Amino acid sequence: MRRSLTSASAAAAILALSACAAPTPPDRTFPVFFLDYSDVVDAPAQDVVARAATVAKQFPRAPVTVQGFADEPADPAVSARHSKARADAVAGLLIADGVRADRIQRFARGTPPGSEPGLPSRRAEIDVDVP
Repeated sequence: MRRSLTSASAAAAILALSACAAPTPPDRTFPVFFLDYSDVVDAPAQDVVARAATVAKQFPRAPVTVQGFADEPADPAVSARHSKARADAVAGLLIADGVRADRIQRFARGTPPGSEPGLPSRRAEIDVDVP
């Protein structure tokens, strides 16, 4: 009987310690994709922005960075314009979803070096700097 009590106590201790393990941190990077030559945030992208806003509001002191990208390597001016418009559109939705504007930094990154034209380059990235 004593042995089973000791085993039960050990099992209870292990179970209690496992409950103290650190929770899985939330996602902190959220890619938002755009159609060709567009800065319109469509419904699926709005869902991504809403998820990012939820995380940002859970960590009210965490800075939020929005980087806009484009896929027009032949015309840097067009690329800069699209990447800025995308970053601004996403930041505006974050603000509308309750994230304070003074927490959000925006960057227009243009066309990433070595990137291929297409959807992966037509994006904005939201990064919530979760501790």
